[in-house]
Parts: sequence; C-alpha cells; structure tokens
Amino acid sequence: MQASDAHMSKQTTSGENSACPVAIELRDVSLYYKTNQKETLALDGVSLSIESGEPIALIGASGCGKTSLLNLIAGLRVPTKGEVLVKGEAISGPRKQTSLILQDYGLLPWKTVLDNAALGLLIQKTPRSLARMKAMEALQVVGIAEFASSYPRELSGGMRQRLAMARAMALETDIMLMDEPLSALDALTREELQNVLLDLWKRESYAQVLVTHSIEEAVLLGRRIVLMTPRPGRICTIIDNPEMGAPEYRQSSSFYEKCTQLRELLMDNKSQVGSC
Repeated sequence: MQASDAHMSKQTTSGENSACPVAIELRDVSLYYKTNQKETLALDGVSLSIESGEPIALIGASGCGKTSLLNLIAGLRVPTKGEVLVKGEAISGPRKQTSLILQDYGLLPWKTVLDNAALGLLIQKTPRSLARMKAMEALQVVGIAEFASSYPRELSGGMRQRLAMARAMALETDIMLMDEPLSALDALTREELQNVLLDLWKRESYAQVLVTHSIEEAVLLGRRIVLMTPRPGRICTIIDNPEMGAPEYRQSSSFYEKCTQLRELLMDNKSQVGSC
C-alpha cells in the first residue's frame, strides 16, 4: 500500500484551504525528558492542525509519545522546541474549555457521583448550585443520573468511566482529550462506551483527540487517524477516514477494510523504524 493512496497523506494539516477554523495547531514540536541527568527525545518535529469539531485518533507503539502529545495540547507540559496553539493562542497552561479523560478515571472516592461530576466546575469557581445542576444534566446524558448519590466504589468500571465522561462534559468543553479511556474495560462494555463517546461527539461537536492502542477504536472514533513512529515520536502517516460517524459504520465492509489498512501500516511501521 502506497503513501500516495487517496486516503493517506504525509504530515498534512487539515486547516489549509478549509472554511473550518483551526482548533489545535502543533508547529514543529519536539519534547525532551530529563531523568537522572539523561535527556530522552520523546517527540521530534511534530506538526499537525486539527479543525474545530474534528475527531482525531492517535495510534502507535507504546512509548511513541502519544500521551506526551496529549499533555502538550492540554497545557500540562511545555514543548522543548516549537509551539502549541489552541484557538490561535500559544498554550502556557491548562485552559477551562479543554477537558481531559484519563484511563484511571481520576475520581475522588470520598465524594458522591454528583460531586465528582461537578468537581471541574467547582475548581473553576462555578457557584455550587449551578455546578451541581450542570453535573446532573451531564449524568443524565451518559445514563447514570440515578446513581448521583452513590460513591465511585459502588459503580462498575463502565459506570465509573461514564462518570469521568460526565465530569468532562459538564465543563462545556470545546476540546476533548482522551488518553486510552476505555482500555481497562471488557470488550462489550468498551463497545458500548465507544458508542457513547461517538454520540457525545455528535451532540457536542467539540474537537476531539483520542489516544488509543486499538485499531478498531481508532477507526470508529477518528475522522483522521494519525500514525506515529516508535520513539522519538514523529507523524508517519495520516489516514483519512471520512465514513467515521456514519450509521452502522462498525458493521460495514468499509470499516473492516479501513481496519485492515491501518493494521498493515502499523506492522510496516514497526518493521521499518525511522523510515517515515
């Protein structure tokens, strides 16, 4: 399969010649980690533009810098070189409208489901009554409002993940960042919550960046799929996935064809380190 395929491009940016404004832009971003007086290059010269409302999936080998890239967009890290812009402004720290969903949920065990869902709003100094109202609305959207007075320990893994989604939703986000949020769930629960994430994206129309190791998840939830090289992380290939979000896409032949295409690229990328 050639990189000139109509559904692939090398380090292209979607904001060019487009009517949609750019939500996230990475300009020649590199990141070094310093540990025990040793420097490790985690990301090397990454450039990427993501439009407002566009869902992106990041996939690649473990340690290729996917989470580091997500942390840069979230404002939790600063690039060693290059620039990260959100809505045209350089990021110097976390912003209110950017939500981050983590694999470990990040829930406070001593707080109720409702209070956990309202936590982000309360940190932002939203009046408590308004924060709880918005949190309850978010719990209703993800289907666990009846457990508002319960505690995280009383919830299943899938319900705790719904709670993490509700907390992010309550912030009225325009950018949703997700770091393997469903990887610890069983297969059927994972599929169910993939559909929830898809429905939330359709409902809220935020820019979305999903880090995943799952080929099927990347194809289901990424309008573009960004394949990264092994460390140091670079963008190897970007695969266009225009049917993402279409009804019954998961059951279609084109979905399986796209999964096969991505699997072949991942295998080729693994066997040809540094060729991209």
